[in-house]
Amino acid sequence: MNQIMKLNKYEVWVSLGCSEEEQSLPQPVLFDIQIHFSQNVKGVITDHLQDAVDYVALTEIIYKVSTEKSFHLVEHLCFLVHQHIETYLKKNKVHGYFQTEVVKLRAPVRSLQGGVSFSCQSELQY
Repeated sequence: MNQIMKLNKYEVWVSLGCSEEEQSLPQPVLFDIQIHFSQNVKGVITDHLQDAVDYVALTEIIYKVSTEKSFHLVEHLCFLVHQHIETYLKKNKVHGYFQTEVVKLRAPVRSLQGGVSFSCQSELQY
């Protein structure tokens, strides 16, 4: 059985942009996280939080990393969030791979309707 956890469209208002002017007004950025487990999640059977990935903890990581400084690039923001989530997942001995995607909804590009996204993917190796 394949087991996947998805955290969909978690919104954080981030200081993000190429210019100081763009960075001066925080803007909504969406985060999507997918975790593909290579081992069965124990919480499926036990129904105990300690036997699963705590998605509230994931949102706290995303929020903290995203709001502690200003960013020029969506790529850099994604990379930093991805690294912090990877540290959390390894600490909790999660096996498999995961992906972090960041969507900048309001890129200052004429006629761009869906924003700009960037993603990072890593295998959780030990």
